[in-house]
Amino acid sequence: MKGSPHAIRITLRLALAAALVALSPVAASAQSNDNLIVPGQRVGQIQLGMPVAQVYAILGAPSRTDKLEEETHYVYSDLNVVIKDSTQRVDVVNETNSKYRTREGVGVGSQDIEVRAKMGNFSTVKQIPNGAVYCYRSGMILETKNGIVDWIGVNGSGCN
Repeated sequence: MKGSPHAIRITLRLALAAALVALSPVAASAQSNDNLIVPGQRVGQIQLGMPVAQVYAILGAPSRTDKLEEETHYVYSDLNVVIKDSTQRVDVVNETNSKYRTREGVGVGSQDIEVRAKMGNFSTVKQIPNGAVYCYRSGMILETKNGIVDWIGVNGSGCN
């Protein structure tokens, strides 16, 4: 009966059922548990260029807000979201929680040597007391203290 109208209807029904499962609350829940750092793109669900209203819809009210000259920092329990005031969009997302990792496995708690081995050459480095801030052309930035990643994030501003 391959190719018969009955077989085609069954195939279409199965495809529709698969699509409905993909759109179900279970699938949405899996997305909300996304702990991936994608350099130049996102940390978890928070993406560079995302409107501030969407950040609020996902994360709710921050625990602290810091207003700087041209940007506003919204501080959550494990994420810091920087909104550029001129665009009202996400410009930087960084995190201090080891649950977020790059595809290579780099995140808070990684050793400096592991970062260099897995992520390659950095574009710029700024020395700080007991550590350094590394910026990568890929859109990733991180700080190490005493040889361990203290925070890691993504940025849309490049390396200055």
